[in-house]
Amino acid sequence: MVGRIFKAIAVLVMIASFGVWGYAFSGLADRDSPDLMDDLAWAEDAEVLCAQATLDVEAMPSAVDAETPVERASQIQAANARYRVMLAEMGDLAPTTDRDAEMVSEWRSDWELFLQDRERYAEAIQVDPAAPFTVTNTGGGERLYRRISRFAVTNFMASCVAPEDV
Repeated sequence: MVGRIFKAIAVLVMIASFGVWGYAFSGLADRDSPDLMDDLAWAEDAEVLCAQATLDVEAMPSAVDAETPVERASQIQAANARYRVMLAEMGDLAPTTDRDAEMVSEWRSDWELFLQDRERYAEAIQVDPAAPFTVTNTGGGERLYRRISRFAVTNFMASCVAPEDV
């Protein structure tokens, strides 16, 4: 009798565990990401600005190809300057909802912090060429550059992801 009860419980546990996966992959569990903006008009305009900034930075000498730490620092700083212009231009764009405005403000603040990290690195490698590139820990278990990129990708702004050129 105990064996039958145990088998029945084991079968129910298996069915339940497969049921969870079945539900997850069925489409019934689909929900929009909490980072998805209510109105993507701002994101469409921002993508245009990011795409131009990306093209401009790609036309610059790459920091990865620099031959000296000073050259590398200079190239990072030049890219940072272009990204700061991009962020300033985004300031002229107005999200249409309060929720979107709050998310955009936080995302732009993340970008600014990331640029400060890049600037700190550019200064550090001029003194110590082996200085590591570190990114500010903002808590929450997600790295800053990933948070920037996640918001960008979620809102169809592929050109607005965090650069990986250092």
